[in-house]
Amino acid sequence: TIGTAYLKLALDDLGGSMPMAAAAYNAGPRRPRTWRNGHMLDAAIWAENVPFSETRNYVKKVLSN
Repeated sequence: TIGTAYLKLALDDLGGSMPMAAAAYNAGPRRPRTWRNGHMLDAAIWAENVPFSETRNYVKKVLSN
């Protein structure tokens, strides 16, 4: 499907990072890079620092499943 293809592109583009790919899927492809300060934090910690509540909650749901 289109959603699956987009998620694969996001995963490839973001170095296989599922939290960043989920954030890109929800908030757009450029935003996760701006939220990453240097190296990647633990996924749960990074998700808590996403500034958009909708995207933060989406990433947390993806990570919990």
